[in-house]
Amino acid sequence: MKKWGWVFVLAAVVLAVAVPVISANDKAEVTYGVATIGDIEVGLELVGQTTPVQIKTVLLTSDGIVSELCVKEGDKVSSGEKIASVTPAVSEEVVETMAGTAMSSSGNIVEDIKKLAKTVGCDINTFNACVGEAEKSTEVFSQNVSDDIRLSSPISGKVMSVGVSEGSYAAAGMTAAVIADTSDCIIEAAVYEDDIDKVYIGMPAEITVEGKNETVSGTVNFISDSVTHNEGLKNHVIIKIKPDEKLSDILGRSVKAVLGLKSAKDVLMVPCDAVKNGTVYVIKDGIIEKRSVTTGITDGINTQITEGLYYLEEVVVLCDEELSENMAVEKIDRA
Repeated sequence: MKKWGWVFVLAAVVLAVAVPVISANDKAEVTYGVATIGDIEVGLELVGQTTPVQIKTVLLTSDGIVSELCVKEGDKVSSGEKIASVTPAVSEEVVETMAGTAMSSSGNIVEDIKKLAKTVGCDINTFNACVGEAEKSTEVFSQNVSDDIRLSSPISGKVMSVGVSEGSYAAAGMTAAVIADTSDCIIEAAVYEDDIDKVYIGMPAEITVEGKNETVSGTVNFISDSVTHNEGLKNHVIIKIKPDEKLSDILGRSVKAVLGLKSAKDVLMVPCDAVKNGTVYVIKDGIIEKRSVTTGITDGINTQITEGLYYLEEVVVLCDEELSENMAVEKIDRA
């Protein structure tokens, strides 16, 4: 019996040594992180451009010849200042028709053209410019030619573009000039469609204009109802940001805008992937403990922990296996 007793004792010792070795080999490998103290800043970063608060397009109100052009691109103008003068005239198509009538008429040329003149309202200057000396008839048209039309700037600002040239024919509805008020700018930016639900009217923003060191605050005051589709790129929505102070004479300047900026200084934080549904797994002596935590802001890299965790505690960040309370783990890498 003593012999068998020693056999059982020896077997127990072997099992006592072997089981921990086997258990150690069964530990789940995890990437871990440490609860540290740091700063977190949160915001939607955008790249935009300065654009004028007010921009006006000056259109021609009737067909005519641009007899005088007073501005060029880049000029500064005052409200009411003359941009151009236009001598009223019928369209080139009508002029060509009248000239053809004058040259081909086999009957009473004066009577034929009188009828056509009454129909189209042509003036003598236009007709004479298009018909040869032999076919002119100064008796046909009224000598009471309309006065030149004055085109004026509706606002004070800068001439962004000019759509006509002096001496040229221009049709009603054509753009004579585009005037922008450069004394005040807003920011126009594109937000990815995936993020637009995070943006709202009145949302605070921090604006940094290229070439300027200072940051200006502002708010979102416009969100487009339409989505811009770009082949091969993400769809986006246009928004506008109104600065709290005037931005003058910087049209077209690039701008970095951060929407909804929040910051937390000297706070306890862990890697974002360590927190799942308000829960973290804390590692203590190779065993994990499931613990509920209260979170604050997150920047996509780190998450603020306001309750439930202590400084320098280690937490599981990634694991290929499903985690559970009291599970044995082996730390292989730090996040």
